[in-house]
Amino acid sequence: AHYCRAVATAGGAPLLIPGLGDPEMARPIFDLLDGLLFTGGPDIDPDHYGEPIHPGCERIDAARDATELALLSWVRESELPTLGICRGLQLINVGFGGTLYQDIPSERPTPLDHRASVPQPSHPSHTLRVAHSSRLMAILGTERIPANSLHHQAIDRMAPGFVATAHSEDGVVEAIEASDLPFVVAVQCHPEHLFQADSRWLRPFQALIEQATAACEALIPGIRAVPFGHLGDGNIHFNLEQPEGWEPSEFLARDHAIRCCDRRLTTPPRPPSLCRT
Repeated sequence: AHYCRAVATAGGAPLLIPGLGDPEMARPIFDLLDGLLFTGGPDIDPDHYGEPIHPGCERIDAARDATELALLSWVRESELPTLGICRGLQLINVGFGGTLYQDIPSERPTPLDHRASVPQPSHPSHTLRVAHSSRLMAILGTERIPANSLHHQAIDRMAPGFVATAHSEDGVVEAIEASDLPFVVAVQCHPEHLFQADSRWLRPFQALIEQATAACEALIPGIRAVPFGHLGDGNIHFNLEQPEGWEPSEFLARDHAIRCCDRRLTTPPRPPSLCRT
């Protein structure tokens, strides 16, 4: 619910993808999306990055791993705007060829408790140092920001094509972004628990929606999608600013299906704020 609330507050329409282990079941949903959010969750099977299971490794969900790694491969092909949170950051790193510390206390001992926020996820437990020239810095508008911490794994070897963009005080990687894709950004903390007290943490979700909107507009030259919210009917509505000579159309996201009210458009753009949580 926290992820959905954050996406909706940022202007998106959240759509859930079940992690049932059958990637082909997820493909039709993926094809509807304009943005993708990988959320927190259980540990990733270390077999996916070529290591045996460490005694400190905790619960693994093989079906979810299979689904989300397939989604990530499609992100690479489609350049779909993508945001990762906690496990989502780790999944992105693994999916693109990186590795993880399977248990911080035993494999990378540090005085900092990276699970300090577990009792109260909305309470920050340490401060992040954000790289000055990073996309994350441009999103958050600051080089230092309080964050919560609810993880026991972390990035070990960075995936090729990615850079670290934030660290905790002990040097653990807290954010990454792709250097060769339009928008793949991930944070180790949980901004969905922080944005109501610190509005800066809503900005990663807003950035995802903005990138999704831009990708949607690029599908048909001359069209600009402008979300104008709910009209009391349970739908997200979009005005379309169209090329001269086109009649106005309205696009709806209804029950996670897309309907084009002007059927003369053979390749209608998708609602730009439809995102996965």
